[in-house]
Amino acid sequence: MFMSWEPMDIEEIHKQAQKGQYCPYYTTKDRVMGADLIFMPYNYLIDEKIRENFGINYNNAVIIFDEAHNIAPCSEEVTSFEVKSGYLEKCLIEIHALQEARSQNEEREWKADERQLGLIKVVTEKFKKFLCEFSLDPNDNPTCIQNVSSNRYLPNQSIVLQGSEIFNLFLEGSKFKDTDERNNVVEKNLASEWYRMEQYFTNVLNDITETTNDRVKSQLENWYEVLKKVMRMWTSDSAVAQEAIARGSKHQVQQPKSKKGPLSANSLQSGQSSAEAGQNDANDFYVFLYDEEDKSNT
Repeated sequence: MFMSWEPMDIEEIHKQAQKGQYCPYYTTKDRVMGADLIFMPYNYLIDEKIRENFGINYNNAVIIFDEAHNIAPCSEEVTSFEVKSGYLEKCLIEIHALQEARSQNEEREWKADERQLGLIKVVTEKFKKFLCEFSLDPNDNPTCIQNVSSNRYLPNQSIVLQGSEIFNLFLEGSKFKDTDERNNVVEKNLASEWYRMEQYFTNVLNDITETTNDRVKSQLENWYEVLKKVMRMWTSDSAVAQEAIARGSKHQVQQPKSKKGPLSANSLQSGQSSAEAGQNDANDFYVFLYDEEDKSNT
């Protein structure tokens, strides 16, 4: 069905779609492909997940932000996240439920195999244990930038770390032992297995959806979104991660020399790698760790 290229607001598009009996949403998406000027909310450009879902490609495009002072809070909302031990426990419950379903339906064709499900489970278990046992004593954390014990607005049992420490937390917290192709015991972590885990998560989440028939977003899917945010910031170029793995890197994150983000003039002029830029970008944020059971100042 043909729709005019004349500019129309939402009501006009909906009226034409009703008259022509076609979907206004998909028709609008088709019109975007040939449009010279496109208006969209900030988060359509800033949120990588939305860009992927809508196939937004702004290469060789001129981008104009209206009311640009709103970009900062929007970016903070998109990139920030919270992880709690109880939240990870719910992920493990979902994994256990899927294991039970698999044992009761062995003849069914599942997207994920036992190894894929097991890897996600062990990484989640290791990180939950690491998080629960992490010391909140500033003396045990040399990179602690603020002792908040005297801050009346924050819980007593809490510390603040610079943003790049998020990589050390996730990579150290996800360490586990496995065997290689020669049956040697090796140490692995989230970074060394990420290029596999992305597909593993997709398969497991597909199995959970088909098993539960529940349209509500699972906790495991939320956990996957958190991991993607961390790994995308660790390196925005998957080739960098593959190269590090091929070198046998232990994935120890070096402290960045600058606190400038990758889009700053200093970062662009210094010719930083995408991995270095990702680490520097993280220092535009903070890592706040606190005791979930501490009810002070709440």
